[in-house]
Amino acid sequence: MLKVSTEAGVKRFIYISSNSVAGVNGHRATLMTEGDEPHPYFHYGASKYKAETIVQHNQKSGKIETVILRPCWFYGPNQPKRQTTFFTMIKKGNPIVFGNGNNLRSLSYIDDICQAMLLAAENEHANGQTYWIADEKPYPTIEI
Repeated sequence: MLKVSTEAGVKRFIYISSNSVAGVNGHRATLMTEGDEPHPYFHYGASKYKAETIVQHNQKSGKIETVILRPCWFYGPNQPKRQTTFFTMIKKGNPIVFGNGNNLRSLSYIDDICQAMLLAAENEHANGQTYWIADEKPYPTIEI
C-alpha cells in the first residue's frame, strides 16, 4: 500500500500500528512512550515493528510523508468480540483477574483513535512522527 500510495502521489501515509511494538512494560511506575526502545510482543508486535521500519524508511526517502499511530486494546462501538466478551464477564461479576488484579492495561477508545487519524492527516507537525494512542492512564484489571 505504501508503494502504491507513493506512486499515486499521495501526500501523507498514515500507518496504524500497535502498542505491541513496544512490548511489555517492565517498570510499572513509568508509562511507556513513543520514544522507548521497541521490544515487540510476540510475532504480531514483531510484524508491526517491521512494518514501522518500512514506513520510516519511506519517510526518510522524502517521497511521501508518514505518520505512525500505535493504538492499544480498543473499545467502543464495533469493538472486537473478545473485548465484548471480556467486558460482559466483568459486568456479570466474573472478570478474568490475573494475580491480584492490579496488572495494568492501556486502552484506547475508538473515537479517540479516529480523532488521532484525522489529526495525523491534517496537522503539518505530525509528519514523520509516531504517536501512542491511549486513554489518559492505564487501568488495573480490577478497575476495568
